[in-house]
Amino acid sequence: MQEITARCGNRCDLCPLYMANFNAAEAEAINDRLYQFHHASEGVRPHYAQGCDGCLSGGYVARADCPIRKCATDRALVTCADRIRPGWKWL
Repeated sequence: MQEITARCGNRCDLCPLYMANFNAAEAEAINDRLYQFHHASEGVRPHYAQGCDGCLSGGYVARADCPIRKCATDRALVTCADRIRPGWKWL
């Protein structure tokens, strides 16, 4: 599979939630691991029932409310790694 980097720099192609990797039979285990990773097992536990197309796509994005995704999108960056470029000014 081709390497796919999300807006935050994580590798979509290595994520268990990515559509090519997602296995519906393992959805609950995937949800548990992502809840621990993204939320430290606190707050509302998200439930993902389908594979994510990745935040660079126009398809289903599991974490559409991700603040890193919003930040990069608002600043017209492909990824956060793209933040250092000529003429860039931090706010």
